[in-house]
Amino acid sequence: MFEISTELKELADKVFAKVKEFKPITDSGCRIAYQYADKEKKSGGKTVYADTMKVSDKMKAVAPYDFIITFYKPSCVLLSPEKMEILMRHELKHIGIKDGRFFIVPHDVEDFSDIIEEHGMSWII
Repeated sequence: MFEISTELKELADKVFAKVKEFKPITDSGCRIAYQYADKEKKSGGKTVYADTMKVSDKMKAVAPYDFIITFYKPSCVLLSPEKMEILMRHELKHIGIKDGRFFIVPHDVEDFSDIIEEHGMSWII
């Protein structure tokens, strides 16, 4: 089951206030839903803590958002508040905006280097 989370929205707002590189997201009017999933998720045998998806134009009729950020509760339950904040920052980095269009930014060491520099490669563990 998935449920919209005001707690995750507040966490995102905290990250937006701290990290100035996200100003284009907040200035763009980008609509982001923040939700928890009550089941764990694996990909390639590895635990997925959270993910970000772009809402398709077709789905915006029923989900009036540009992006949905999902945190998988069974995996996140043991993360410290600091790691939850880093995880949110990581997920927000997947939101790209160019020429008024939204897109998903894939994982790229160069794009995520600030998180790696501050917290190392294994910050989630």
